Amino acid sequence: MASGNIELHRSRVDLSQLIQQAVGEHEEDLVQAHLDLRITKPNEPLYAYVDGQKMVEANR
Repeated sequence: MASGNIELHRSRVDLSQLIQQAVGEHEEDLVQAHLDLRITKPNEPLYAYVDGQKMVEANR
């Protein structure tokens, strides 16, 4: 990213929802590792302008 070779497509993303999606994708890994993940999130959406797809791909 620092070299400017990656194109970002920023949009308004609910970070709470994005985190929940990422955790859901790794739920089986957490169970196999005997880990109990606890998240406290706000009741209302928490928005940021980010490339949500790139953020999800970074967790894979």
